[in-house]
Amino acid sequence: PIPCVPWQSQTSGHWLVVSPFFLLVLYDWWFSRKQGKKKIKVASADVCFGRVIEIEIKDSDIAYLPGQYIKVRCPKISRSGWHNLYITSAPSSGLIRLHIEVKGKWSNQFYELFRQTIEHPLRLVGPFGPGVQSNYRHVILIASAQGSLPMASVVQDMVEKLIDQNSAVDKIYFYWILKQVANMQWFLEMIDKTARQIQKSRFETEIFLMSGSGDLNIGLNIIMGMHARHGDSEEDTKESPDKFSGGAVDVPSELSTLVEQATDREALLPSTERFADPTTESWRIQSRLTMCRPDFHRVFQKVRYEVQLKATHFEKIREKSCMSCMSGNDMEQQSIVGVYYFGDLATCERITHFCTEYSDNAVAFELTEEILGEKKY
Repeated sequence: PIPCVPWQSQTSGHWLVVSPFFLLVLYDWWFSRKQGKKKIKVASADVCFGRVIEIEIKDSDIAYLPGQYIKVRCPKISRSGWHNLYITSAPSSGLIRLHIEVKGKWSNQFYELFRQTIEHPLRLVGPFGPGVQSNYRHVILIASAQGSLPMASVVQDMVEKLIDQNSAVDKIYFYWILKQVANMQWFLEMIDKTARQIQKSRFETEIFLMSGSGDLNIGLNIIMGMHARHGDSEEDTKESPDKFSGGAVDVPSELSTLVEQATDREALLPSTERFADPTTESWRIQSRLTMCRPDFHRVFQKVRYEVQLKATHFEKIREKSCMSCMSGNDMEQQSIVGVYYFGDLATCERITHFCTEYSDNAVAFELTEEILGEKKY
């Protein structure tokens, strides 16, 4: 039973029962109205494949952590409706990037509105959520279902820490579980672009596709097209005018054209550069796109072995040097793996089980999770 606060009228003698839940909702409404008065202009809007729109917001004065979300209201659509949207950009970018997929009435109206013009202001409140702050040397990132949205920000932030020589992060293992790839092209391109900034051996990516072979072929062709576009030169990180995203590519018939373009580009490459065996090809060498359920036994065994090997190596160096070049705290950090998960409850329970099973005095897996459900906004 929900506890209630009784209130008695001084004149009529009638009782009015007020639920704390109602008071909480009332406070949330008042806080949102107070904090969300400032009009925020959208800097740019870009339509991505799969009826997804990407918007960028500058000068919002909102400081956020990777993995956090904000509340967004578009007065043009609704004067009172607030919607929780995860930030998909890294905090260091100096802007807020959002990816909104059409799933319901509000998102469809938002999509149709901003694909035509960006002149409509927004109201923002936030950020909300715990966010991710990592000091681990070895990090496992796992995203499933709706977890791709907050994970986009986390991956970019972690890779920046990986590049920073003063950061504690030494290696990242990223595992992505998704049901369909067509509406996640923007995420594939983000991962591809991000991975090109660092050594292949320090950022391992594996994608598990839980749907039919048709979606697998789409994903493979998208990746082949990205590699054909970038090539292997130092110009990899530069944007090419011949890119898949950026136009209004939301007509289903355009998918075949997209795949054909990717196949044509891949055919022009030397045989040694084509997308082939995942153990020899990219992101480059370390990335995989497979149609199967994730084998977490293999994942945790692999990570545990590599972490234990590095910890043993550093211990031998410390003993040979006859001096304490590494503090006890540094040695402890070598054997602790940070695991961050965003997604559904069922997968989270499996990951929790494996973190416990593979943790002992030699290697410990510390899990930080956030459960996200499917929202039809």
